[in-house]
Amino acid sequence: FVATKNMDIFGEDSDSEDNNTSQIISSSQEASNVREIELTNALFVNIVKAKSAITKNSCNYNARKSIRYCLIHISNDTSESSSLVDIMHKRLVNDLKVPKESISTVQLTQAQHISRKLSQIVHAVHDEVFDVVVFLHDVNHFLKDTMYFSVKTNQNLEIHMEEYVYTMISPVGYLISFQQNQSCKVSEEFNRLNQYFIPVAEEVRAIAVTETLKSALMKKRPVLVNPYGAAYWKEAQLESALQGEIYRIQSLCIEVSAQERLSGCFTAANQDKAVSCLQEHGICIFPQLFDPQEVLTWGAAAKEDMRQVVQALWTSRGIDLLHPYADSAEASAPQPFIENFHEMSTREALRCDLRNGQAVRRETQRLYGSAGTSHQAADAISLRAAIVELSSAERVSPLRNLRYHPGLLQVLSQVMNCPSDGAVSSHSGGNWGLWNFGGEGPDKPPAPAVGQVGVVMGLPGCADQTIHADTAHVFTHTAHLPPHYLNLFLPAVAASLEDSLRMGQTAFVLGSHHLQVSAAVMTRRGGQRELIQRLVRPHLQAGDALLFDCRILHFGLANQHLNRHLREPHPSTPEQGKQSRHPLDAESEEFWRPLLYVNYHQGWFRDPKNWNDAIKLIN
Repeated sequence: FVATKNMDIFGEDSDSEDNNTSQIISSSQEASNVREIELTNALFVNIVKAKSAITKNSCNYNARKSIRYCLIHISNDTSESSSLVDIMHKRLVNDLKVPKESISTVQLTQAQHISRKLSQIVHAVHDEVFDVVVFLHDVNHFLKDTMYFSVKTNQNLEIHMEEYVYTMISPVGYLISFQQNQSCKVSEEFNRLNQYFIPVAEEVRAIAVTETLKSALMKKRPVLVNPYGAAYWKEAQLESALQGEIYRIQSLCIEVSAQERLSGCFTAANQDKAVSCLQEHGICIFPQLFDPQEVLTWGAAAKEDMRQVVQALWTSRGIDLLHPYADSAEASAPQPFIENFHEMSTREALRCDLRNGQAVRRETQRLYGSAGTSHQAADAISLRAAIVELSSAERVSPLRNLRYHPGLLQVLSQVMNCPSDGAVSSHSGGNWGLWNFGGEGPDKPPAPAVGQVGVVMGLPGCADQTIHADTAHVFTHTAHLPPHYLNLFLPAVAASLEDSLRMGQTAFVLGSHHLQVSAAVMTRRGGQRELIQRLVRPHLQAGDALLFDCRILHFGLANQHLNRHLREPHPSTPEQGKQSRHPLDAESEEFWRPLLYVNYHQGWFRDPKNWNDAIKLIN
């Protein structure tokens, strides 16, 4: 092993990752035997690789100055466990100059492990999030031993330990462990760990390690599959189908670097990939494009607006939005008809669309100034005109600029104004009509119109939507046209992984924005089989952004958390209801599912949503 003297291998003079890995310190003087030297050095190689990747890709949202590490070890021998952890801890401090406060350790004996005290792993780290989690043993054995261990929530939901490990790691983080040689081989073999982590093929190494173990580096999957969604399609729950869905979702992800996040400008390669995904599949995903706290702030505002809508409907019209199913056996009068209003449009029972709410408008004004809440902006105007009117938009950090993100606008402009095959028409200069109505001529195609931030609120108990498309094709007698209407989805749920999976999001049928694909999966014999092969149920976190062509087939997934109001009799009159209970319920509100959205479309298109601006619920 090559030894160096007290140098940070990721200092300012570090040129390449390959050079850095050759400078790893042996620390043989601190190891009690050769086996410990082999084990720690094999892990250390991948720690260096992980640090390099995280330094490049992390935005450091919380202004942390160092990478966070967690060392976990389970062993029959307490002294061996302590020795390995101590050696690795010293190497991180001495070799990588990691501050001691940035390293957490968890040590368990095998007896504690088997006796189901595994929750100590979670509690010992105080629900913190780490960039690198290192298992000082075979992680597959750990997961196999804990196969039947689950944590019961108040609704008896089960969660396996790999979900805990997943939630312990930051969005750009890595899992490092030992694996048996045969389990370490990168192959198509499906296992539970593959649902949460991506084996990094070129980083799986054995450096003077024992004959049976290798050091494996696994990257956290930026987006998971939601296996709970559309569970009635049994074919989609098969392991082979889940494996295909995992890889399909991975192919849709545009993983941008920290520099791209901070600047708001994508590299040419990432922009081309996004445009290609939209043209071929009708959807692309940008993991952690925005600051999660910014998105959650808007989500909290959406819940505040929802509470006002529920309160206003109940007090002024006797409508209980949280109790849409009146029980005729116990109610003398049916539930009043729920209309559409200026602030709310109903979609289905327990699912509604919100806009013009006071709290969301407040957040809009916070970012874009008073002009951002004008009726003109709410109805969507052209991008160039909007930026002139909303000059503050140019000063908003890309991490917080949900409506006018520069990189997304470049992708939108390209995909909306070029043929579906990506080629640039040689006759585009003949489109002389682009000089009309303040246009800038054929050399500058019109920018998309930008809508306000709206919210689709999925309440506990809402069912899967019927599969549908949000807009029609403009023509059906010609070749596939560029999209004229796209939507940006931003999930704004602050919940644990197991809870958010049960809350559901949205499923898509890839490629169904093409007429021939949509016809095949919806009308032809055997179409459901092809639909399953194209189905994706991506589960996004706060900060992730999903952009899709509104012609694609999709449907909102059920919020499987229980709504207590569905189990209670509906009151006969508002007066009786006020005496018994109030529609707002903290238990069900915890599982409200706010999904932020922003519409982008060609200036000539108008979205015929069922809003009723003539009736306002809230003054």
